[in-house]
Amino acid sequence: MNRRIVQVLILVMCFGIIGTAYFLLLSGYQQESQKTVLHFSPLKPGEADYVRVTAKIASLDPVRGELVLRMQFEPQGALLDKDDVLISAVIVYTNSAAGKSETTFKKGESMQPLDVNMALQGDSSQFPWDRYTGLLWVCIASQKERDRKSTSWSAVPFSLDLKPGITGFKIGTNEIKQKDRGFSTAEIAFDVERSRSSLGFAVFIMVLIGLLTLAAFLAGFAVIVGGRKIEMSMLGWLGGMLFALVPLRNAMPGAPPIGCLADYMSFFWAEAITAATLIAIALTWVLRKNS
Repeated sequence: MNRRIVQVLILVMCFGIIGTAYFLLLSGYQQESQKTVLHFSPLKPGEADYVRVTAKIASLDPVRGELVLRMQFEPQGALLDKDDVLISAVIVYTNSAAGKSETTFKKGESMQPLDVNMALQGDSSQFPWDRYTGLLWVCIASQKERDRKSTSWSAVPFSLDLKPGITGFKIGTNEIKQKDRGFSTAEIAFDVERSRSSLGFAVFIMVLIGLLTLAAFLAGFAVIVGGRKIEMSMLGWLGGMLFALVPLRNAMPGAPPIGCLADYMSFFWAEAITAATLIAIALTWVLRKNS
C-alpha cells in the first residue's frame, strides 16, 4: 500500500512539473507575441494635411544582412482630391539598401505599399548569440507648381507607426527622433537579436547533440575497453546517428550555413566523435573475430 502511495505521489509530482513547465512556456510565448507599436508623430496640434505611415517587418535575413520593411501610406486632408487620389505628386525618400531610395507617386494616383530593404550590420557566424543593428530614415515631400514652367518641393508632415515584430527575433529600437535634412525626417535605430524561445531551443539542440554523442562514446568505450559483446545493431545505430545529426543541427531555428559558433561548440565534435567511435568498434569487431 505504501509503495502504491509513493507511485501516485511521484506521478502527481511529474504532472505538476510538466504542467508548470507548460504554463511557463505559454507565458513566455504571450510575452514574445505582444508586439509594441512605436508611434512617431512630429505633427503640429490640429494638423490635418499629412501622411499616415504604417510600417511592419515583412522579412529578416541575417545571413544576407537584410531587413525588409513594408510601408503603407494613407494621405489625409488636402493631400487628396474628391476622388481620394493625390492632388499633387508626392516623393518618399528612404535609405533603402536595394532598389530605389526615391519613390515618386504621381498626381492622380494612390500611394501603394512600398518595401524598404534595410541593411543590417552583424555577424551571422555567432549564431545563436548573433546580434545586428540597422538604421532607417524616411522623409516625404510634395510637388507644388509655382507657375506653368516651374515647380517646387515642400515637406509633407507625416506620422509613423512601426510594428517591430517577427517570429524568432527580438527587435528593439534604440532611438526614434526627428532630424532636419531639409525635410521632416524620421530616423530609427534598430537592435536585432534572437528571441528567448529561439535561443533556448537552439541551446537545447546543442545539448541534445552533446548528450547523444556522449551516449555513443560510452557505448563504444564499454565495447572496446570494457570487453562488452559487440552487437551488429550498434554499428547500424552509430551509422544512422552519424547522418541524423545533420538534420538535427539544421532543426535549430534560423540556423545559418555550416561553420557558425554553434557548430564549433557541438556539431563538429559530435560528428568527429561519433565517426571515430563507429570506426573503432568496427575495427575491434574485425580484430576479435580474426583472433
